[in-house]
Formats: sequence, C-alpha cells, structure tokens
Amino acid sequence: MRTFIATCLVLPFGHIRTACHPQPNESPLVSRDSARDDTRTENPTMNAQITQSAPAPDGRLLEATARFRDWHIAYGLKGSGDAALVFVHGWGSDRSAWDAQLRNLQFDGRVVAVDLLGHGRSAMPEITYSVDVLADSVIAVLDDLDAKKVILVGHSAGVPVCRCVLHRAPGRVHALVAVDGPLRKVVPDALAASMLERLKSPEYRTVLQQMQTYVRPNGELTQHQIDAMMAATLRIPHRVLLSTSEAQQTDGAWTNEPLGVPLLAVYAKNPWWPFWDEGYETFVREIAPTVEYHSWEGASHLLHLERATEFNRLLTHFVERTMHPSSPTTAPGRTVRPAPVEGQGK
Repeated sequence: MRTFIATCLVLPFGHIRTACHPQPNESPLVSRDSARDDTRTENPTMNAQITQSAPAPDGRLLEATARFRDWHIAYGLKGSGDAALVFVHGWGSDRSAWDAQLRNLQFDGRVVAVDLLGHGRSAMPEITYSVDVLADSVIAVLDDLDAKKVILVGHSAGVPVCRCVLHRAPGRVHALVAVDGPLRKVVPDALAASMLERLKSPEYRTVLQQMQTYVRPNGELTQHQIDAMMAATLRIPHRVLLSTSEAQQTDGAWTNEPLGVPLLAVYAKNPWWPFWDEGYETFVREIAPTVEYHSWEGASHLLHLERATEFNRLLTHFVERTMHPSSPTTAPGRTVRPAPVEGQGK
C-alpha cells in the first residue's frame, strides 16, 4: 500500500517517452494568425498575450492570463524586474501547491505560479495532455513575462515538464529546481499500468482520496493544506487526470543529454519511495555535474510544505548563487543531507 500511495503522487510522468525537442530553425512561439484550428493537435502552436495589472504593493499575487492557442493559461504573480522565479505544480494539482513559497519568499524579481493547461483556473480543452503540450503552456507564460532570467521550480510531475521546457525553448531558462520529481524513468512498467487501471475505474475519486488518508499533518504542513490540495485534485476533470497519465504510458527513453543549466535537486528519503537511490543520484550528476543535491531523511513527497522554512531558505540561497555567482552558498556538486528539523520529517 505504501508503494501504491507513493505511485499515486509521482506516477503519471514517472514512465514517459520524451519528445521534448525544439523545432529546427523554428521557435515554438508563433503568431496567433499562423495557428491551426485543430484543438486536438498533439503540439499546438501558441500565441502568448498577457492580461495583468501593475504589481500589487502589498506582495499579494495578481491574476494574469496568457494565451496558448485558443486557450487561456492562468497564473499568479507578484513583484517586478527582469528575473522570474516560476513555479510549476505536479500531477493532479494546481498552483496552490506552492502557497508556502508564494507567501513567504522574497525575490528580487517576479514570483510566478502557473496553472498548467487543464488544471486550476486554466482552460481544460478536450485534447491529449502530452508533456509537450504542458511544457508549451509554461512557455506561453514565459513569453508573457518576457523575463531576461528565468528559474523554473518543478514539483513531482512538474519536474519533467520543466525539463521539457529546457529542450523546447533553449536559452529561455537559466536554472532548474527539481523537487521530489523524476529526471528519468523511475516507476516500473507493471506498477505504472496497475495505477493507470485504478484511475480508469468509475471509483477513481476513492482512489484519489486514499492518497489523503496516508498524508498526515507534519511540520509546517497543516490539515487545511492537505484538504485544499485534495479539493484541487477533485476539481480536475477525470479525462484530464487520465490523459496526463495515459499519454505517458508509452515505450521510450528519457534523454540523457546534459541539462546545461544549474540544478538544485531536493528529494525525500523514506522507506515507501525507494527510487531516489544512489543510482538515481549518479544519473543526476551525469546530466548536471555541478548539481546541488539534497536528500532529506524522513521527509515526504510534500517536503516543500512540511519543511517550508527550510526549503525556502535553501531555494533562496540557490537563487542568490545563480543570479549573483559571487554569493557565498553551498559549493556546486556537493551532496547535502541535512538532519531533520526538530519536530519535522519524523
């Protein structure tokens, strides 16, 4: 059962055929006039048009909308400047998964949280939700922002989406943060197939609610946050939940190409998710030799909420080092396994 619940949280993009490659001599961003009308296309072209107000002086997130083909992509933002820290949620979630970061992080630029296509307040068209399509919805937001420096922060299934953005929009992203999400295939085929069958059941809501049964308040993670996340999952149409899972269950391989940008990787170390092992860390170091790799003993998949203060401090230091290379922080390439904060991760 432990493995089943863990698979619920990470599975959908754990087994994936990546086709995240930029088009030769062609940007994935094109004008609306050249976009086709077929809303079921696997890799629709896009036109990004921003609708937003001036940044709020009290730090509240403002609502903004980017255009992706004929669909709107909702996101929240605060701050101003040439740099943008962009948060990408995982499967069955929305931007509210980052509330502990959005409320408390101080950043010399714009802090942005995206609702991926089919999630949250974004459009939910009847299409195939491939990783390419989800990545393109993020690229539409990046185009809106017109930021000179972008750091992408992905959680869970949001990590492969962020990596796909790196490939489809080279040069747009300056650093990546992977939060307990896969950079290569980690879930065995049989386990992935079993989970997909459970999601296809008419009783899929019961399957989803089992996730909540095994997620307990811990550290800074409250029951209110857990309930809110489950509510966000249940608001997503069943067809979207299935598509974001089923579309990924194809044979193929992750790319082994180097990331080419600084990477901060933060993973939970616990007995019910054994896939972030030494072999996985070795792989991450192969594609990102200067990675700052953290393994948090006893943390759960929601480590950025359980240990929000610790995570925010870690993220802040990484951002400072990336934006200002002379800033003192953890040396590149170091593996860091901090002791659990008292009262957390136990």
